[in-house]
Parts: sequence; structure tokens; C-alpha cells
Amino acid sequence: MKKASSTKRDCSHMSSVITEVQRLGSLLPNVEFRKVARENNRLAHELARISRVSCSGGVLRGSAPPSVQELTLKYFIKTLPLTFQKKYVACLNYSSFDSSG
Repeated sequence: MKKASSTKRDCSHMSSVITEVQRLGSLLPNVEFRKVARENNRLAHELARISRVSCSGGVLRGSAPPSVQELTLKYFIKTLPLTFQKKYVACLNYSSFDSSG
């Protein structure tokens, strides 16, 4: 993230990617680069993984794959206050929920 926000020229092996991110970012007036914790990036990672092995052209129709449904539910539960998290998990009988990630 530091490199994407930097004004210095990048000389690493990722320089072309960094340059493109900076170029695209300059086209958007309110763009902001922020680091996203790995645990918060799992859903994006899973969608990218599915698109690589899917024949659908990256378009999901009807319902999401079970892995995406599970990650979405986990993310939703984590947005609730702790007391509601416990009630929601108990109500769903969602025994595989792990509040750490």
C-alpha cells in the first residue's frame, strides 16, 4: 500500500503493476488506498479462485457457491455486537463458526 500511495518511482519487480495502480488511481478523484487485513480479504480471494476454475466467465447466477455463502455469513456475523453474534450462531446451530477469522 505504501508503494501505491508513494510519489517515488518504483524499481521493484512489481513496478509495472504499481505504476498501473497509480495511473488508474489518478483517474479517480476520491481514491484512497488502504491496507486490508488478510481475514477481511478472504471473500475476494475465494471469488477470484472460483473465477479461475469456473466456466461461467466470472458471473455467478442464482446462488453463490457454498464457500462464498459461508464466508459471507461469517463476515455478517462479525459485524454484529458480540451478544448478538452468540445468539445468531446458536440459532443457526452454526458449529463451524470461529470468531477469530
